[in-house]
Amino acid sequence: MDSLKRKDTIECIEINMDCGGGICKKECVIRTQKEFNECCINWFFPKIDFEKFTLLGISAGTSGCKPPIIEGFLTKDESLKVYNFLLEIHQIGGCKPLFPVAKWYLVPKIDNDFNVNFKVNTVIKNN
Repeated sequence: MDSLKRKDTIECIEINMDCGGGICKKECVIRTQKEFNECCINWFFPKIDFEKFTLLGISAGTSGCKPPIIEGFLTKDESLKVYNFLLEIHQIGGCKPLFPVAKWYLVPKIDNDFNVNFKVNTVIKNN
């Protein structure tokens, strides 16, 4: 698969968290340890330095014959004070009705005066 990375994309580091297969809401922007503790009670998770990073979480679902290929992309629009997070889901066929998707990404610290918009884009590929 060709990488969808664009030159203006900000690095997103996918992290694994043992959170029962889901996230606290469909879209999460966690900027502080306090917010994390309120959202992620009793989860096993890596230590996160919230002075340097923000944690983005998103859940979605797709069909497919195999688990989907998933990529996350973050861009920043300084003039609008907004970050745009795109979750690209590459669905492979349509054999099974649902593959749940719950992803967490560490990104460079997002200031409180910026909003984050989330978008999910599903690309369907044949087997």
